[in-house]
Parts: sequence; structure tokens; C-alpha cells
Amino acid sequence: MDVSNTKDLAEFPDYYKVSGYAADAMEWCTAEEIIKGDGTTKELMPQGNTNRAECATIISRYVSFSEK
Repeated sequence: MDVSNTKDLAEFPDYYKVSGYAADAMEWCTAEEIIKGDGTTKELMPQGNTNRAECATIISRYVSFSEK
């Protein structure tokens, strides 16, 4: 799978909270809009919790992407 597409995390107000080990993956996930950030604040909330609906949405977007 091509994971070379990236997005500058600085577009998100809490980008600095993304752990170093996760930065590359988050740059790819946001570029492919698998993770879009909070609909109101546009925050990624990388240190927060994810509820079941949010997790299902992320998985669904990933599956749709991987089937392209």
C-alpha cells in the first residue's frame, strides 16, 4: 500500500501533542482523510480517548481507502 501521501499536522491546533513515534502515521492518515480531527475544533486529540462510533468511522474509512 502506498503510504507516501502526507499532510502537515500543523494544520491542526493540537498537532504538538502527537507523539514522535506516531507522527508519520498521523500525517498519512490525515492526508488520506482517514482521520479528520474533531468536527468542531479540528483537534486531533491524540492523547484522548476514542468512543466506539469514532473508532468504527476510522476503520470504515481505512477499509474504503484500502479497497481503492
